[in-house]
Amino acid sequence: MRSTIENRTRLTLSTPPALAAENDERRATYIASLLMYEELLGAARAVDYLARPLPLFYALSRAGRAIVAAYGMEPTARGHGLSQGAVRQPITATTIRLGKNGLLQAVAAAFAWPILTGPVELGAVWSALPDLADTPHHAGVWPRALFVWPEPNETGSHRFDGSYAMIPFPDGARGPAD
Repeated sequence: MRSTIENRTRLTLSTPPALAAENDERRATYIASLLMYEELLGAARAVDYLARPLPLFYALSRAGRAIVAAYGMEPTARGHGLSQGAVRQPITATTIRLGKNGLLQAVAAAFAWPILTGPVELGAVWSALPDLADTPHHAGVWPRALFVWPEPNETGSHRFDGSYAMIPFPDGARGPAD
């Protein structure tokens, strides 16, 4: 079953946004990328956790390519734009950094978002993902993500109305930045 976000995204196939609406090359890239994104998300849902990262990586790549086609300065980007330092123990100490060009940089530029300016440890990235907050990963070194989601309104819907609900962390679950 598709989420509300997936349904809204699907609606853009018939009327692509921004630059993808004005240019045939961008429109074709946007539509193809969005369709592949949907297929790869479906594939990720259908497999076990061990195999899920691969289709999720490619789904995110396709979503990024759709964003760049619609909003980017150029209609396409080459490569993902990340590089990995030497693998260290524990694996969470391994660093990643941005290259000069790539999909990640193109998506950030399309929305004028800031990008990383230096290497970052994989554990810090991992800790920033709320869905992985309960996963053991050298706890205490990096601050954990904060769970935030829209509060249900009077009808029980979780539509955003400006108020958020936050869950408190259990004692001892936060890192040294507390």
